[in-house]
Order: sequence, then C-alpha cells, then structure tokens
Amino acid sequence: MQHSTLDVSRQLLVKGMTAEKQQQLNNSRVLVIGAGGLATTAVSYLAMSGIGHITIVDYDDIEPSNLHRQTLFTQNDLGNNKAETVKQYLLARNPQLDVKAIGASLDVQTLLRLISQYDVVLDCTDMLSFSYMLNDVAILRQIPVIFANASAMTGQLFTMIPQKDQPFSCFRCMWPEGVEVTGSCDILGVLGPVPGTMGCLQALEAIKLLSGFYPVAESTLYHFDFYSLSLNKIAIPFDQDCCHSQNDKIVVNRYTANLVFQGELSEALKQGYEIIDIRRENEVNVKPCEYATAYFTPDQLLDNPSDFLSKSKSYIFICSNGTRSKSLVKYLQYSGFSQTFTYQEDW
Repeated sequence: MQHSTLDVSRQLLVKGMTAEKQQQLNNSRVLVIGAGGLATTAVSYLAMSGIGHITIVDYDDIEPSNLHRQTLFTQNDLGNNKAETVKQYLLARNPQLDVKAIGASLDVQTLLRLISQYDVVLDCTDMLSFSYMLNDVAILRQIPVIFANASAMTGQLFTMIPQKDQPFSCFRCMWPEGVEVTGSCDILGVLGPVPGTMGCLQALEAIKLLSGFYPVAESTLYHFDFYSLSLNKIAIPFDQDCCHSQNDKIVVNRYTANLVFQGELSEALKQGYEIIDIRRENEVNVKPCEYATAYFTPDQLLDNPSDFLSKSKSYIFICSNGTRSKSLVKYLQYSGFSQTFTYQEDW
C-alpha cells in the first residue's frame, strides 16, 4: 500500500525533535553542489527527512568509474547528467519534494545570485578551488556551508556559519590558500563507503542546523581515519588576516581571472606553449593527445611545481573533463605560475 504523505514518525521520536522543528525542516531550502559520492548519499537522506526544497548542481555526466561509490546511479544511467538523474531518483522516492537540477557549472556571479535563495549549502564537490569561491560567496551572503571531502580512507567535515557580529572560522581559516595540497580521490583513489559515510554526516549536520533540534559544532574540523575508525576533532581558530571583510566586487574579480586557453592546441604549440597532459595512464591509452609535450600526475605538480615548471614559460593543461586541470591551474596561478591555462575543451 502506498502512502500519499511522507512518514517521518520515527524521526519525531528522537529526543529534541518536535513537530515545530519538523515544520522548520519542511520549510527549508537546501543547495547541494556536486552530485558525486558525497551528494548521492546526502540528498537521499535529506529528501526523506522532510526537507521542502533541494537544488542539485553538477555539469558532469555519469561514467563507469562513478558507480562503485555513487550509489544512486546504475549502468542504465551511464552518459546521463548527474544532477538530472539525481532529481528523478529523489522524485521517485518522495514525489512531494520540490527539487531542481542545474546541469551546469557555477561561475562566481551566478553563485552570488543563487545562494541567497537557500538556508544552507552542502559542498559536495571535493574540489579545493571551488570550495574557496563558495566560502567567500557564502560569507558575503551570510549562508551556512557544510564542507566535506573524502579520499582513500580518510574524510573531513567542517561546518561554517557566517556571523556578522562575532568572529567565526571559515574554510580559509582552516585551509589557507597556497598551502600544500595532498590530493583528491582522482589522485589517491577512494573506497566506496568513505564518501558515502561523509555524505551521511553532511545530511545529519544539515538536519540539525535547519531544524535547530541540536546544536551544530562550529569552528571544528572533524577528521576521520577509516583505517582505524578513529576521529580527530580539531579546533579551527579565527584568522584575523582572513578575508571575512570583503564586498561583491573583490570576490568577483578574484574568481574571474583568465584560466582557459582560447584556441587550438596545434596553434598553441606554434605560439610556444608547452602542453601538459595530467590524465591517468588508462585515460591516455584510450585517447592519446598528439600535442602533449609532457605527462605529469596532478600530485607531482601540486607537491613540487617548481621541480617541473618554470614561471617564465607558458603551459596548457589537459584532462578528461576539465575538472582536474581547472583546479590545478587555479592553484598554480596562485603560486606564481601566471602563464598556466586549462584547455577549453574536454580531452
């Protein structure tokens, strides 16, 4: 027998959860950016908790390598847009849900316009360069963000709640831009349950925050070691030099730098660019790039870029869908390699 309304009776039995707090959930609007291993778990629980509206953002399509950890997708979904596929899954589970899919990437101006419509944002991109931009935009618009990442057998969770009248720790306080980056799941790999677990925790923090039935720990980084099933809680101090005091113009200018090479790779070679392929070996074997002058892994370039690159030369980086190369170029430009660009098309 099918029920026409969502049954949250077990949820209402939890100490501290009341009908009034459940109504707050029902009236809430959540923005989920990224529809991969973190999000596909998080949104399922959010949709069935009674959240009123969810928007999912992801420009990427579903690939075979996604299926071991992105549990909403099947073989029949391969090639389809992730955000739209998640939307259809959520509607099948909860037809009452107001859900929207955005199958495109977000630039800074779009994010500034969009974010004010929501009560909380889940950063499920696991992409450092985007997390910085989201952090800065969320501070401007005073919107809480629940950050998470997962790689290999570790995960991290951090909730930022911007406040005008008192100090608060943000993503930059925790992870200052320009520090050494240890790598993502594209570099280190990941066991399927790890991002799923972190996505569950993001959903749980969002439900606590939106309903108010239990306080959410601010300024605290939760670091999980899934090898030993251990948790380390790290207090993140407020950084006086952090960029909490900004305006729209400053943030827009910061994230509209030219990262993309406009032109063909054959012409780039004639102009003196070196073309660096940062794809994995199996990707290169499937579709070699005849224009590539060198092959490096992203972790090589993130750890010691000066060992491989010169600040006086110009470089174009290619990868399979642009995600890794854009993130890498943003980091390299910040580190002083100003003539670094990503290729305008997927390879």
